[in-house]
Amino acid sequence: MGLLAAFASGCSAQAKLGTPEIKAAPPPPPEPPPPPPPEPVKPPEPVKEPVAAARVQVSGDHINITEQIQFDQNKAVIKNESLGLIDEIAKTIKENDKIKKVEVQGHTSAEGDAGANMKLSDERAKAVVKALVERGIDAKRLTSKGYGVTKPIGPNDTPAGRVANRRVEFLITDPPPAKK
Repeated sequence: MGLLAAFASGCSAQAKLGTPEIKAAPPPPPEPPPPPPPEPVKPPEPVKEPVAAARVQVSGDHINITEQIQFDQNKAVIKNESLGLIDEIAKTIKENDKIKKVEVQGHTSAEGDAGANMKLSDERAKAVVKALVERGIDAKRLTSKGYGVTKPIGPNDTPAGRVANRRVEFLITDPPPAKK
């Protein structure tokens, strides 16, 4: 096929050599999608107060307290700082149906006159009974007894021992203590 056949087949040199086609500019890229809305700000978790260990617990024939009831020095006046503890003791007695009767026992260190200490321990035990009655405990469920220096739990020749000996204890007397 010659040159003529090439022209006849529709190929033209002009098409190859002609002016280039002007192409339209490509469309701009689509805009990016809008950012997602911000997450709502969550309020911070409330700080949880550490749960305090119970200051009052029933164990066997005793109501144990983890801190001492504080009194004015050489007096049977309960300090304000111990009134919350007295409230907890009253609550424990109220909520425990098995506790029918409690002996509130006052104790002192060996400092000072033994007779005065016996009287002071008795007055302090009575002051605690009075405070418990004021908080709704039936007076018939409570007795008081002062033991003075007769039942130390620590040595009276050290400051720490004397502090330990100045205490109030709670003995559950009904039901009666288990026989040992």
